[in-house]
Amino acid sequence: MSPVIDLSRLRQYRLQRVRDEMARLDIAACVLSDPVSIRYATDLRNMQVFTARNAPSRYLLLTADRSILYEFPGCMHLAQGAETLTDIRLARTASFVAAGKTITQRETEWEMEIAATIRELVGRNARVGMERMNAGAALALAQQEIQI
Repeated sequence: MSPVIDLSRLRQYRLQRVRDEMARLDIAACVLSDPVSIRYATDLRNMQVFTARNAPSRYLLLTADRSILYEFPGCMHLAQGAETLTDIRLARTASFVAAGKTITQRETEWEMEIAATIRELVGRNARVGMERMNAGAALALAQQEIQI
């Protein structure tokens, strides 16, 4: 008989490992967009194939004590009750697939929301780690008193 895995303990261990690495690198917040990274940190796996090619469309904002999942409309219920999350919010998709010719506007709206949340949670001039993002979204975020 194989041993029973304590999934709750495993989830908390993985999330803590990410936060420990953030602390080691002096990163106050981290934006994860890779579906494998989101799965590792939270054990949530919605839309993995789509989000692997369309970032930021579903993303996770982590701080030392908060984990906010930005989820697709109509899918927020899939993450309800997840022990690894402190909040679930509607994602502001800034992928070209969703935005087309309005991609610059979408990236600006995305960065304004994320920058405001980062400032609220960890203050101005915070050092933020980011995974693979649209260049426009990352550059816009860097102009919002955020150190990337």
